[in-house]
Amino acid sequence: MNDDKMYIENRSGKVIHSCRVVYGYGGKLTLDKGNFKGTNLKNADLSEYDLVSLNFSGANLEKANLSNASLCSANLKGANLKGADLSDAWLEGANLEGANLEGANLEGAELEGANLSGVKINKRTKS
Repeated sequence: MNDDKMYIENRSGKVIHSCRVVYGYGGKLTLDKGNFKGTNLKNADLSEYDLVSLNFSGANLEKANLSNASLCSANLKGANLKGADLSDAWLEGANLEGANLEGANLEGAELEGANLSGVKINKRTKS
């Protein structure tokens, strides 16, 4: 396995978050020790990433690609996932309390044990 750092910058180029990226077997990417609370990740491509147990509470993940991502036990409380692609994502045990899922694609997503209290959905939300 190889390790690299991933840096997330704001619009002015200031690094606001960093985490370790581990390239696992089969090419699966794992973000390790990342805290993305309140981070703007609009339009981010995190498809097929291993994001288990990470904190995305209050994060802006609008239109993010999280297809086939593993978000088991992740904290997505109050996150903006409007229009996000969560197709075939693993969300077992994830906290989605109060998250905005309007227009999100949840087709094939695994939600067993996830906290869905107070989530916002609309007729464009696919499940």
